[in-house]
Amino acid sequence: ILVRQYYHSDIDPTARRIALHRVRELQSRYPALLQPEALAGAFSTLPTDVTLVSSQHLQQAAHQSPAKQWLVVAGWPCQDFSTAGLSQGMTGRRALLLHDLVRIIGTLQQLQP
Repeated sequence: ILVRQYYHSDIDPTARRIALHRVRELQSRYPALLQPEALAGAFSTLPTDVTLVSSQHLQQAAHQSPAKQWLVVAGWPCQDFSTAGLSQGMTGRRALLLHDLVRIIGTLQQLQP
């Protein structure tokens, strides 16, 4: 699949370094599918804290690269859902990140042509 634009948002500096390493590795393996221009602004367009990603940030990203489809890959802490944790479910502090993910996906759906 040709990647026209890649954006990354993660508050953890180690996760960002790993993502940068992995995306460079993918670019070297698949140069026709992940071209250098697809990575322009990949780690600087969106805030590193996903809770701060606003509809304005997403509209700006969409304007920079008017792609027809978005693929969102996300992960969030699972401790609030785990029986090994406090089992707070959706009321837990960490679980709130899921709400931000749903908000972001909703905004991206509205940006679709």
